[in-house]
Order: sequence, then structure tokens, then C-alpha cells
Amino acid sequence: TMLLALDTCSNEFALSHYGNLKLVPILYWDLLFFISLSPLMLKSRDTELSFILVKSKKIDSLLFLFLIFLLPRVLTTLYTSPALIYGMFDLSSFNGFVSEQSIDNSGIDFYGVLSNLVFFVLPIFFFYYITCDGVKMKVFLFLFLFIITGTLISVVTGARGELVGNSISFLLMMIFVKKYVHNTNRKVFNFTAIFLPILSTVLFMGLSLFKYSTRSEMMIFYFEDYASQFWFNFNSFVLDSESTRLGTRMFTLVTRIFDSTLPTDYDSRLNYFQDMKINESTFSSYIGDYVLDLGVVTTLIYFIFINFIFLYLLNRGKKNLSITDFIIVYAVIYHVAGGWTLSAYSDYAGNLKIVALVSLYLYFKIDRSHEFDKVSS
Repeated sequence: TMLLALDTCSNEFALSHYGNLKLVPILYWDLLFFISLSPLMLKSRDTELSFILVKSKKIDSLLFLFLIFLLPRVLTTLYTSPALIYGMFDLSSFNGFVSEQSIDNSGIDFYGVLSNLVFFVLPIFFFYYITCDGVKMKVFLFLFLFIITGTLISVVTGARGELVGNSISFLLMMIFVKKYVHNTNRKVFNFTAIFLPILSTVLFMGLSLFKYSTRSEMMIFYFEDYASQFWFNFNSFVLDSESTRLGTRMFTLVTRIFDSTLPTDYDSRLNYFQDMKINESTFSSYIGDYVLDLGVVTTLIYFIFINFIFLYLLNRGKKNLSITDFIIVYAVIYHVAGGWTLSAYSDYAGNLKIVALVSLYLYFKIDRSHEFDKVSS
């Protein structure tokens, strides 16, 4: 329902900012949007837990390793947080601070890449534990601290899109698991439901003020424009782009393996695909990214195929939620909510997120003993 409301609001904002929109692109986008959500709609409608989940040693052990791995980056980020918080009230200071943190150094920071992936999957553990019995408060405190740190990293690098995508995804996951929250964890859930929207709104406004260097009373206008740009761009250009990007944005790792001559980054794609009516410097949503990469028909086939797999994995007669179900639900929600402007699974960074989710899924699926660590309700 929340995603449908976002869809409707974005459409209305686009009408008010850009004028009339064509019907066929709207119908096509909405069709793929509903296909994207179909696994979640069926799962949330049919699933009723028949038991109370309890902690699994396998899940606990992996989470402990993740937290230890992230600790150096968490400490570093928290050390710089005072400057960030001060900058929220001093625009010139915040401008310089973000610009300094956003400098793209040469070379690959392997620890930075891996830690970003771990930050990305941490919410899965949070939502799994919140449905479990016997989870100590300190586990939630550590998880919450580390997840907030991941959010701060998005802020200090000026990544508004990632901040919005992560925040909406987290909020939608909370809505999904609300009816499964264990009674002993209800206070944690309620606190998170209040604190997260407030924090996300403050951080987004701070980044927007930095980006536009404008008065706060103009924030509503820029928010509407930000939320509706993809509708106008998709409606005007995507279905008639005159060419495709040959999968180089959405399947960068794959195209790199099979054809090393194809472009693999933003700048090279802009130069390589100059014949297209629209390029990735403008928002077109996650659906638009797939269409520009694969074409209209191939994208429709791909969406039907991949979501049929999700439907099968989530809705094969099970009346319980396992950790692997949480991984799939999170993957789908992040795909939709994180791709409201541009796809969250694109380029090397986004492709690696898919690799991380698949690896995590297989890790728990190969040895399913953790699924039996439960007691009847």
C-alpha cells in the first residue's frame, strides 16, 4: 500500500511539474511495478507463523563475524560524526565536509567495498531477530548502531539516492514484518518505527540543503521534483530510446566477462551510447534502467521470469518465515524502493549487492539446520 501511495504521489507530482503524461508508458510501468510486488503481496497475504522463531547458532555466529569485521569502519565513522552533526547547522561547513569525504581516490578499497556489502545485508538480521524469542537487548543495540552507521556513511559521501532507498526499504521491511514481531521485541520495533523516519527526514533535508544551497522553505518543491523526475523521463523517452545499452548498466559484471570492449562505468557509457534519446544522467527508475538496457519486450519477459522464481521460493505452501525468506523479501523490497530514481542493483556496486544476497541465501540454504531451531507457539 505504501509503495502504491508513492507511485500515485510521484505521478501527481510529475503532472503538476511537467504537464500531461502519455498513457502507454504509464500502463507499462505500472504493469512491471505490480509484477515486481507480486511475490510480496502473495506472501504477506498467505503467511501465518505456526511457531515462534528462536535464535540460531549459525545465524548468531555469522552476525558476530560481520560485526567484528565492520568495527573499524564503525569507529572511524562515529569519530567523524560530530563534524557531520555540526555541519547540519552550518551549511558552508557541511558543504566542505561532504565534498572532502566524496573525493574519488584511485585504486580499489577492498575493505570499503566488502564493508559496504555487509552494511547492506545487516537489516536482514535485524528483521529476522525481531521475530525471534530470546534475543537480548544488546544484540538489537549493536545492530541498530551499525545500521545507523551505514546510513551516516551515505550522508558523508553525499549519496541522497542511497539514503532514500535504504530508508524506504527499511521502513517497508518494518511494515512487512509488523504482524510477525515477537511480543518481547515490541518495544524495539515501536522505537525504531518512530526514530527511523525522523532521522531519515533530517538527514535528507540536510543533504538537500547542501546540494541546492537554498532556503528550507523551498524543500517541498525540490522533494516533489526529485520524486517525479523519473515519471517524466520514463514517460517521454524510455520506451522510444532508439537503442539499448546492451545490458552494460544492469549486468555490468556479466557483460564485462563476455565482452571486455563494452563500457563498464558512467562516463564511458555516456560516450559509447550517444545515439540514445536519454542517458543515465537522468532519473528513469529501476524499470527504466532495465528497459534502456534490454529493450521493452525483453524487460517484460525478464521481470515475469525473475518474479516467478521469487513467487515459487516464497509461496510454496510454507506457513512460516525462515532466514532465507527474509533475504528474498529484502532483495525484492530494495529492488523496488531503492530503485525509485535509478536502479539500486546497477553497475559493479549494485551487481555485487546481488552477489552478496545470493551468497547469503546459499549459505543458509545449503545447511538448513538453522530452520529447525524453533519452538511451537
